[in-house]
Amino acid sequence: MDFDFRDLEIFSTIVELKSFTRAAEKVYLAQASVSERISNLEARVGAKLLDRLPKGIELTSVGKLFYEYSKKLLELRSKLLMELKDLMGLRSGTLELGGSTVPGEYILPAKVAEFLKRYPLVKINLVIGDSKVIREGVLNGTLEVGVVGALDHNPNLKCIPIWQDQLVLCVNQDHRFYGLESISLEEALKEPFVIREKGSGTLSFWERGLKEAKIDPERDLRVVARLGSTTSVKEAVKSGLGVSVISERAITGEIKAGYLWPLKVRGLDMLRKFYLIWDIRRTLSVLAKSFVDFILETVDVGET
Repeated sequence: MDFDFRDLEIFSTIVELKSFTRAAEKVYLAQASVSERISNLEARVGAKLLDRLPKGIELTSVGKLFYEYSKKLLELRSKLLMELKDLMGLRSGTLELGGSTVPGEYILPAKVAEFLKRYPLVKINLVIGDSKVIREGVLNGTLEVGVVGALDHNPNLKCIPIWQDQLVLCVNQDHRFYGLESISLEEALKEPFVIREKGSGTLSFWERGLKEAKIDPERDLRVVARLGSTTSVKEAVKSGLGVSVISERAITGEIKAGYLWPLKVRGLDMLRKFYLIWDIRRTLSVLAKSFVDFILETVDVGET
């Protein structure tokens, strides 16, 4: 017994439309060709599959069994072709990924490396900028997926919390606060501050916390410098220019080396979240969807 998927497709179409004529039109063959293919199929099966009655087409008992399995085989073929297409997309695609400064520099590189172990032929372009830049990139389509530390509640963005991040007040090794576990907010406000540029997720979170504590950042915070990267902020603090609020992840090495010290500010909640974002107006590519699924499946419950 031998038949191909084209035979199964023609046979199933006849059954569903209950007409050789309509089936021939749907499969783009002449009616004579369709009739011939069904006759040859029945010959190979060794039994009648269809009864041509005055009132229309009816399945024989063998035909009913044959139709049931024909549908299953056609569905399996369709699923196989879809999965092959998806797999080929993952083998050759490029993902445009964005990360705000802290997740982009201190978390995503390791996650990207882990993802590429699964899909070694994939390419990922990781763009790092402040949260505002990454959100805008996702919304204008230059980035498919992003990870940011600050949201603007745009209704077109899907935002899922994935990691926690502890912000700390950072001082250098010569500062009088070095070695302390925490200080009061009043003590902190007396210090000269080095802060990130507008659009930074760290800055947005810090200023929001101050406002909740009835502190006006523009009026009550003594800002001596605004800098455009976490690295420049760290170097400024190390040099003694001022103190800063920064992610504890970003100064792990400097803490171990003794150059910088993290403090908590009593009365302020400085634990924030990072969010995985994409534009819901656009359909994620196979690669982007796979990366999103990978990130979500590797997030520990305690991290969120």
